[in-house]
Amino acid sequence: MINCKNIYKKYGVEEVLIDFSYDFPNTGFVLLYGESGCGKTTLLNILAGLIEFDKGKVIFGDETYYIRVNMDKASDHIGYITQDPHFIDYLTVIDNLKLCSTDDKEIETMLSRLGLSDKKNSYPQKLSGGEKQRVAIIQALLSGKSILLLDEPTASLDKENKILIFKTLENLKSSKLILCCSHDDEALAYADQIVDFNNLGNIQIPLSTVQTANSNPIDAKPNSDASKRKLQPFMNKLYTYPKREKKSRRLLIIVFIFAFFALCLCDTPQSKTESNIEYVYKLNQYYIISKNISENLLQRLSSDKHIVEVNLLYNRSVPDGRTTEEDENIKVTYNMTAKTIPFNGDAFRLSDRIAFGSYFTKAEQIILSFEMAESIGNPAALIGETLKVNMYDGSYNFEIAGVFNKFTEIERQYLSASGIDWTDGSKNVFFINGEFTKRYINDKGFFAHGDRFYTVYFDNFKNMKTSYESNIKNRTSDILVYARINNSISSLFTIMFSILLPFVLTVIPIALLLYYQTRKIEMLYNRHIFSVYQYLGYAVDEIKRSWVIGSLKEILRVVVIALVISIPAMIVLNMINLKMIFLPFQIFTANILMIIIMIALVSVLSIIISRKTLKKIKVTGWYSILLKHRDLI
Repeated sequence: MINCKNIYKKYGVEEVLIDFSYDFPNTGFVLLYGESGCGKTTLLNILAGLIEFDKGKVIFGDETYYIRVNMDKASDHIGYITQDPHFIDYLTVIDNLKLCSTDDKEIETMLSRLGLSDKKNSYPQKLSGGEKQRVAIIQALLSGKSILLLDEPTASLDKENKILIFKTLENLKSSKLILCCSHDDEALAYADQIVDFNNLGNIQIPLSTVQTANSNPIDAKPNSDASKRKLQPFMNKLYTYPKREKKSRRLLIIVFIFAFFALCLCDTPQSKTESNIEYVYKLNQYYIISKNISENLLQRLSSDKHIVEVNLLYNRSVPDGRTTEEDENIKVTYNMTAKTIPFNGDAFRLSDRIAFGSYFTKAEQIILSFEMAESIGNPAALIGETLKVNMYDGSYNFEIAGVFNKFTEIERQYLSASGIDWTDGSKNVFFINGEFTKRYINDKGFFAHGDRFYTVYFDNFKNMKTSYESNIKNRTSDILVYARINNSISSLFTIMFSILLPFVLTVIPIALLLYYQTRKIEMLYNRHIFSVYQYLGYAVDEIKRSWVIGSLKEILRVVVIALVISIPAMIVLNMINLKMIFLPFQIFTANILMIIIMIALVSVLSIIISRKTLKKIKVTGWYSILLKHRDLI
């Protein structure tokens, strides 16, 4: 099968092979015997196509090679097993073997025959030298190699393991050509032919002209490229390897947790405002400013099944007696500050904030603010009493139905959105209801400087928003004012967004760069892994693609872990804040679009950085690392 004719090879001025000729048999155990540095390994490297030779030729089947054997063609037939076999460190023995064959039954059979069944779930670093050599032999057999090249396979083994390896090779020689480099005298007893590199003038010493009988030969079926397993699942196991350094991953998770916190803290002002309106202030109303009685408006609104109540606001619509600028000294004798809230408690989100008494049960009732009740006397004792108030159309004896608790800053935002301004710090604040103010709807004089205010209450925020967006397109002279919160809070959201978003956009790339710097060092230290994959028959492009995809999956896994930790933590912090009212708004709000954009940005950066890292690693042929770390002679 292999014929060497007058091979000449030198390194610098040192001549290693001089007119070396030898006709190797198709099968059998041929021992390349001699001390280190005599040219044994050089011959193996030439036959495998790893290095060039200076003169002569190598006939490999029907092919004749000058200068260099075609490594790709040779590798279809040759399995090269070094003194220190290279495995994928983060894969178990059986996973390393699965890279060579898709036949799981055959793998189990080979493990059993070579006495390694109990080691199949072990990692390579847990194997002894003899066990590693046997696993390497199984790899070559599962790959369907008909020629095995072994370079000092027993150099670091004890006598028991040496004999085990040589007996294993003896069982293979009836169906394989085995070329074994060794200076170990133990090998002499197992060889069919010996090439004595200590005496190349008499290189062939046949021990027997007949092959040793083998009652139980070990062989394996070739594994075609078409049936080769996909590399990606094996590459992914790098990130779940128990002994893999996890400090950088934990640090990256922490960085992303902070990034998500900052992202939800600096949500866009519009998104943060909407989220607070819906979930914190729980606004369910907008108000309408009209310059007429708006009977048509009221009829149109009454047809909306999601509207719970429409109120004419007394305090915002009642005339102040002035018609011109010169009338500013005119003093009215009726109340102008009574705040209007819904008669129906289902429409008013604060109807359950009654400290004493109850919510409205009839039109001519009022509810006092806690501050006003305290200024009058004992709040609890005021329930059922009457309070005389001069209103726009006359004097009324209002029954005191209840007293509200003191309102928090968040609740005051709800009142503000209802058209109730309470910024003057007044203690004499009381509330009338929308059922009472109906009496002013048809009064043509009930306008504040030509304007009349209505508050429309809905069953929930979403229906209110839908109605507003629909009516704003179809409105005529009426002005619709959307649910709103204090301008100072909206301004704070804008400031938070302006400061924190650049922070997030800076932290993420820096974190990824630091992470991949750690990965780059890890890759440099373990770059033989890439070479082993190539040695096992995987294309360089597939190796690179699998590593990039695996890195992307790892980053996304880190992002998901960070998100899973961040979301409950932010929910808890929001709940604590709303309970204690440290800040009068929801601190963290989730903008799904921004989170998706952030994850997409992380994904793109991961791909870019990992590809650039691969370029710096310069993944080359598996043989380059072999030659770098092995004795060439």
